[in-house]
Amino acid sequence: MPMQCGRGLSILEKDLSLFRSHKALILVIGLLISGFSGIVSLPSASASLEGDVAVISGSTPIPWSNYSQWDSIQPSVIVQNLGSITTSSKAVKWTTCAGDFVTTLCSGGTDHKNGLQSIPILSPGQSVTIEFDSTFEYYNKPGIYTIVFRFVIDDQNASNDAIAYTFNLAEYLMDIEIDSDWDVKPGHHNYAFQDGDWIYNTNTDYPLYFKGIVTSCITNCDLVVEAGWRLLDDDDNVIANDSAIIINPGGEWGPEFFNLSLPNLSSPQEGVFLLEYGVLNSSSDMNSFNNLASSYVFFDDTIDLIVEKMYPAYQPDSTDYFFGLGSVEVEIKNNGYTSILNTTIELEIFTVFFEYESGPYFCANVTIHPGKSILCNYDLEGLGSKVLRISIPTSFAVGDDAKPSDNVLTETVTIVAGDINPVAIQDNALSTYDTGQNITLRAQVASTAAKPLNYSWYLAGVIEWSYGKSIEFDASLIGMGEHMFMVKVEDALGNKESAYTYLTVFNRTKLQQAPWLDGETVTLTSARVEAEQSMPEVGTNYNLQAGLDALIIMNIEVFSTDASNPDTGMENMYLEFNLSALIPPAINRSSLQLFNLQNFTGIEWGQLSDDDEFSIIDEETASAILVNSGAYLLAGIIPDIEVSPGAVDIEILPEGYMKVNWQPSGDLDNNYFGGWKIYRITMPASTNMPFPLVDSVESYETWELLVADTSKAELGAHNGTWNDPTALAVGMCSSYFVVPIDRQSIPDFYRGNVSSISESSGFSQSTLTCGDAVPPNTEVVNLQHTVTFTNDSECWSWFFDWSRCYVVNLTWTWPADEIGGAVSYNLYRLDSRPNNTDLKFLQPLEANISFTSQSGGSYQQSGWTPGGPVPYRTYYYILAPIDEVGNVMYLQTYGESNNIERVHVDDQYWDYREYLIPEPPPEPEPPYGIDYLANFESYLEDEPFQLAGVTFLILLVMNLIGLPLLRRRVKKFKQTISGEHRDDDDLDDDFSDFFD
Repeated sequence: MPMQCGRGLSILEKDLSLFRSHKALILVIGLLISGFSGIVSLPSASASLEGDVAVISGSTPIPWSNYSQWDSIQPSVIVQNLGSITTSSKAVKWTTCAGDFVTTLCSGGTDHKNGLQSIPILSPGQSVTIEFDSTFEYYNKPGIYTIVFRFVIDDQNASNDAIAYTFNLAEYLMDIEIDSDWDVKPGHHNYAFQDGDWIYNTNTDYPLYFKGIVTSCITNCDLVVEAGWRLLDDDDNVIANDSAIIINPGGEWGPEFFNLSLPNLSSPQEGVFLLEYGVLNSSSDMNSFNNLASSYVFFDDTIDLIVEKMYPAYQPDSTDYFFGLGSVEVEIKNNGYTSILNTTIELEIFTVFFEYESGPYFCANVTIHPGKSILCNYDLEGLGSKVLRISIPTSFAVGDDAKPSDNVLTETVTIVAGDINPVAIQDNALSTYDTGQNITLRAQVASTAAKPLNYSWYLAGVIEWSYGKSIEFDASLIGMGEHMFMVKVEDALGNKESAYTYLTVFNRTKLQQAPWLDGETVTLTSARVEAEQSMPEVGTNYNLQAGLDALIIMNIEVFSTDASNPDTGMENMYLEFNLSALIPPAINRSSLQLFNLQNFTGIEWGQLSDDDEFSIIDEETASAILVNSGAYLLAGIIPDIEVSPGAVDIEILPEGYMKVNWQPSGDLDNNYFGGWKIYRITMPASTNMPFPLVDSVESYETWELLVADTSKAELGAHNGTWNDPTALAVGMCSSYFVVPIDRQSIPDFYRGNVSSISESSGFSQSTLTCGDAVPPNTEVVNLQHTVTFTNDSECWSWFFDWSRCYVVNLTWTWPADEIGGAVSYNLYRLDSRPNNTDLKFLQPLEANISFTSQSGGSYQQSGWTPGGPVPYRTYYYILAPIDEVGNVMYLQTYGESNNIERVHVDDQYWDYREYLIPEPPPEPEPPYGIDYLANFESYLEDEPFQLAGVTFLILLVMNLIGLPLLRRRVKKFKQTISGEHRDDDDLDDDFSDFFD
């Protein structure tokens, strides 16, 4: 560039006189300036970047490690900002090569591969692991390889900007990698657990197993390892250890997960130790860095049982204790780290003066695990103030209690006799029974009553009936009506108290309507029950609460069979519904509700009365207790019916009609699937607002607004097509929305689909579909005809009628292809001249004639066929074009279209039978033998000739008279003009006379 600029200056100095134009001078100066600016803008390269970012170490592959020759390795490296300033982003590169080229950083190595990655901005001291997006592999090329990590541009300290090391790709890799995230420490709910760690006992075996990944090849090599564990104290002394030989733990050609048992863990002494486990020794495992994992374990044999508390068993918050069996409860807890098995807890009772009164009472064979508690119960058989003492042994087979002081609890208490407070109850909360039921009566007393207790039952308060806390008997034993039972309770001290209960026995009528209903009705008379059920009518909407759907309508009627008492006096009905026979299993049973209906065919519903009950027993059964017979509606939440209309396609039909097609799929036979509802909106093409894509509408309410007043049809579940009965006017378009509906005609908008979805710029969108009612105006070329008389004796022999032996042949040339033009034609024939004639209801001679552009077409119609051409008749053959939609140009007018050919069938019979035509008579001689006179004589008989002759004679006479007069006037006029013997007045008179 400097040399070029210098040359430019010399040229300017020598040849300046040549630049006569100002424009040329300005151009040269501009070139000089741009040349100098090019010199100024030359890039300058820096020798190094500021700061000190170091390549600390390679992360993947691991230095001097082994990998399989089939591995694909994604490199990663650790870099750190060792400088004092924040560094900018720069690129780090990896390079691999075959062989050991650490000292030369792969210079001279072969089979190079590399990758590049940017590091982020780093603050002083900040480090980061860079994972490269690229990978490398050397498939089927085992051996030593070198990897180099280096910065593309050195910084101020170039000595730490690169690192290199080797790794090996093995043909047969053998390696065990320990899963260090797996907690190898054994756990069990009977072990002590403290601060998130299990506590173990010495000289006790604990199962131990470890997990990881093994890579091996059992065909050509054996992987043999010594796997085990060891306990190390703070000085790295081995406290205990154990191991086992494991051979080929994985499958062939790994890697494969393994989960293997190690020898049981055990320690001879207490303490906190480091547990190392995994592969302790192996001559065939190629990587040692992943062989071991470690965690700390705790061994402690401390024993510490404690009496936590003692309280009245039946009323823990009472300050008094109560006379009777099991009336004292004691809680014992193991606060140590060792399980105590089969020990005994003692209770002794003393007077307030600590004089022995009774005991000891034992709670034997007690086992308490670390951190757990147990309860012991004891009897109290005396009244008044007493001293109770609970004792736990302090010495056990596994050792002595570390805190014997909390093994004894002594309390001074007052023992009293508790009230009995009996209550007689019935299992039936309604206290009503029928003669076929069992009656169960129970007595309840205060928890503090002095036990044991005796129970006696009396009918009507005086008749001994039975004994025991609970009694059961058949209602038929006491008969129909109201009854009273009394229970008398006597406690351990001889105190007695009584309680009463009342019940009513009714008649019970069995109801069975297999397989969906089983139950009974309770009445005061003999009765019969009739029941029926059906599904709701399709399209009937019960306007239920939000989310509920009508499932089944049931009618259950109770009639008296006692003619003298038509009133059944029904108390209630107990019904059990077999849900599996009523509704599909997919319906959530917890959503079921029962409602009253006005009648079996009505839709007016109401809530059950306060005396009614409806409940779900299990997935198969629901029950109801109803106080009135009549119609009921079972409702629930129907799960989404998995149906889909699939793609909704529009088939454009002739004359502006549309046909909607879809592909129903899914659970179409679901009884609660009502079919498909069709919505349609119509608008001009310029409006372009079709139904939106289903997922683009955010809420059900928005869909209701969008489809308001657009519903057009409802069809059955298996229907997949609908012909829109409304034709579209020219320029109008439609969008359709096919939506599944349930049995109540409630639409599921989000399982529907809109018509005409297309892809535009990678996005789906719905589009309008426009009608086509415009027929094509395509014309054929050179439509011609010939009419032929066959003169065939065979034709005569068929019908004995020569008029049937004519053939019309039509020929034409098909038009060139055009957009919106004809794709086929119909051929019609009319017997009268078409004038805006509609061919719609005519049967064509040939329909849907296909053609090849600009090729020839033809048609032949023979007279011997039905309706064939006959002589003396005129026919009009019409080719009506049809477009791809099916629109036909039905309206035709002769003379306005090249698609119409007029064919007149002349009688050609005599052309072949001239010999049968008689000879005409000879012509008469003309007058005087002159042909002209003969012609003139014939003209004299012609009326137009006569009229023309008379007119000629009249004009001839008028000319003979008028021409001399006119010549005289002209002569006088010329004299007047020339001024001969005339003055002005005379001139005026002459002119006026001329024009008169």
